[in-house]
Amino acid sequence: MPLPPSPLLPWALQALSLNVSDQAVLQPLAGDASQRRYFRLQVPAHSSSEHSAVGHSSPGLSNPELSPPELSHPAGSWIVVDSPPATQKNKEFLAIRQWLETGGVRVPGLLATDMGKGYMLLEDLGDQLLLERLRASCAAGVECIGNGSDASHRSNSSHRSNSSNDSHRSNSSSGSNGSDASHRSDASHRSNNSNRSNRSNSSNGSNGSDVSHRSSGQAKDCYAQALDLQCRIAAIPRAAAFLPAYDNTLLAEELARFPQWFVTELLGLTLTADERALLAELDGLLIGSALAQPCVLVHRDFHSRNLMCLADGKLAVIDFQDAVFGPVTYDPVSLLKDCYIRWPREQVLAWALAHRDTLCSAGILPAVDDATYLRWFDWMGLQRHLKVLGTFARLALRDGKAHYLQDLPLVLDYVHEVLALYASEDAAIAAVRSWFETRVQPAIRRQPWHVA
Repeated sequence: MPLPPSPLLPWALQALSLNVSDQAVLQPLAGDASQRRYFRLQVPAHSSSEHSAVGHSSPGLSNPELSPPELSHPAGSWIVVDSPPATQKNKEFLAIRQWLETGGVRVPGLLATDMGKGYMLLEDLGDQLLLERLRASCAAGVECIGNGSDASHRSNSSHRSNSSNDSHRSNSSSGSNGSDASHRSDASHRSNNSNRSNRSNSSNGSNGSDVSHRSSGQAKDCYAQALDLQCRIAAIPRAAAFLPAYDNTLLAEELARFPQWFVTELLGLTLTADERALLAELDGLLIGSALAQPCVLVHRDFHSRNLMCLADGKLAVIDFQDAVFGPVTYDPVSLLKDCYIRWPREQVLAWALAHRDTLCSAGILPAVDDATYLRWFDWMGLQRHLKVLGTFARLALRDGKAHYLQDLPLVLDYVHEVLALYASEDAAIAAVRSWFETRVQPAIRRQPWHVA
């Protein structure tokens, strides 16, 4: 990994009032889709024992908020960020971090920042992603039907971002899915995975049913916490956070990544005028559904790789600098139809409707019937997953991050599912489903990342 800029370590030590440059270490952490770079600053315990957890002001920081909550990691460990101000949303990150913290959302504590250099000193939240805990639940017997790829689920930095919002950094400045398998029902998915996901964990002396029961409870507790955080985010009033709208322009730009990067660049297909018109009609449906929904503060990448499991059992949110005000279902579907882990549809719908009720009870969402809310939810998920197909393809082809291709099969499963569910209700969706099966799926089967 590239070395940190030479002034970064002295700056961080000065911000912490530590004079241990000969003992301090900046450990590079796995990168993300942006140009931000993350390092873990560690100093020997005796060197930091007299240092308080409260940060210090630093040149370039205006109106600092330097009293984070009780830190979740030992005082001798911090996260240092090199985030080039010319290309990264540093002001947005700092502003949104404060709005979320004020709204009761656990976020990384801010200790110091230099806006001119793009340096930030953050609380170290540790290394455990929610995804890892959920995958452990699956291995212990909880029924999930897709675990994503091992290649892209390595434990990254506790403050790194993930890739489905890749364009907000770059463009603004410039399961199984074979031909038959991809259209099978959730019941078939569960049957095909039952031997893997429901095996017992006998090595610890517990029987399978006990392990499954405990792990199931853990998964439900994790989602209850995550959805509570999402409710807190959605409750932040628009007047308190001056963010852009998730409008027609932004939604359309995201959808445009699918034909350009996934269909044309990755699969090598040349779209005809009729095919482009077909996709444009689908885009219109999805954008119309999104814009018809009540608007709330949207994290825009709210999923299991952007939620950190803390030592106190709570969850913290990271990668929030691309937040907008937009459709109320966007963050819930990002979490419950996660690109990195998949659950049976009946469980997803139960979680989604229960969360709908919570939003209504909190006065965030007006009363809405099940059918309308689930159509919003599913169609918002389709918009997101088409965007993600294009984004992951772009990350692989343009940025050399080929490991994102291993997550495409699970994302494609979500796309096939929604197209199949709503084909009988809308002629445009039926036409896109037919086109996907006859034109796109054969090209997918030729890809090295395809899972038969």
